[in-house]
Amino acid sequence: MGAGQLRMRKSSLNGLPPVRLPEGYSLRNFQPGDEFGWAGLMDGAIGTWDAQLVRDRFLREEGIVASGIFIVMRHAEYVATATAKRRREDSPFTGYLHMVAVASARRGIGLGLFVSLAALHRLREDGCLESILDTDDDRLPAIRTYLKLGFTPEYVASDDHERWRRVQEKIAEHQQGKAGR
Repeated sequence: MGAGQLRMRKSSLNGLPPVRLPEGYSLRNFQPGDEFGWAGLMDGAIGTWDAQLVRDRFLREEGIVASGIFIVMRHAEYVATATAKRRREDSPFTGYLHMVAVASARRGIGLGLFVSLAALHRLREDGCLESILDTDDDRLPAIRTYLKLGFTPEYVASDDHERWRRVQEKIAEHQQGKAGR
């Protein structure tokens, strides 16, 4: 787990709801030639990416297979992605939800939830019983999505209780702000 990251766990992948994208969007797996579109989607959302880095780093990462990389498209536009990954250090029954991102212009309509759900279905099909993920404290929309999917905070580092308390306060403030509109 990287520095400054928070761990979340979904203790069961049973009973996952179906993936239902909004009209006009499609879901598919990563294909050769997607390096440019995927890099464009990820660049700035999670790190700095270009097509060469996708080929040299991401696609060569242990546990990454093209059939586990999900991409949501709107016509020719790459709008969301999530990856179902298996890691050697985890239990053989634990999958890892990885590299979830949504294009800034398409946020707020549930694409992160749907593409994450597609990756969770893949993990379940691959024999996983549960899933974990790591996220950053400041990725509040992503954390709200993970909570909706049934992930719960895990307390790994000594300061995680305090960090999760602050995250939950910020989420509650956001909810109160929405209710006051």
